[in-house]
Amino acid sequence: MVVDLHAPPDATLDFCATDLRRQEDVDACFAACAPLLPSLSTLVCCAGRGIHERLAEGDPRKWTDVFELNVMGALRMIRAFAPALTRTGGDVIVVGSVGAQRPHPWGGVYNASKAALESLTETLRLEMQPDVRVTLISPGVVDTGFFEAMGGGVSVDSIGFGCLHADDVADAALFALDRPPHAVMNHLTMRSRAQPL
Repeated sequence: MVVDLHAPPDATLDFCATDLRRQEDVDACFAACAPLLPSLSTLVCCAGRGIHERLAEGDPRKWTDVFELNVMGALRMIRAFAPALTRTGGDVIVVGSVGAQRPHPWGGVYNASKAALESLTETLRLEMQPDVRVTLISPGVVDTGFFEAMGGGVSVDSIGFGCLHADDVADAALFALDRPPHAVMNHLTMRSRAQPL
């Protein structure tokens, strides 16, 4: 998602359907957003998917798909849009996962993709400072369509320790963006009260 936080409250939002696994789609999105680039304030990288399977029995095609979206998709967007943020002094928000630091059975490929994304986000912070603020938000279980798309019979209810909501993660992003210009929240971790890992 490309956001102009300086747009008036009554501004309309335009969406550009983009498959982040396809470079040509990202290029088309970038071209469609070209008029916004002089005032671009924020890039949010939040696309991701998971799979629920044992590593010794998994499908390598699904592994590739997860990395293409979770890691390469974010990289494609960063490569396209981050240079404009250098000129405007903007922000990059990357949504990771507590799974990057807390592996769990049947989630190894997803967790590995989020660990890679965490490392890339820290590298981006170092490469873009002081011009661009970079924040990684690592949520625990969030009640979205993520689990339905993942399959394997996993749901927020089956996990059994509650969840965050998408608005909670969005509020964390807004909190990071609302810091004074000289300050940056580099990494925010958030979970439901009952989530142990």
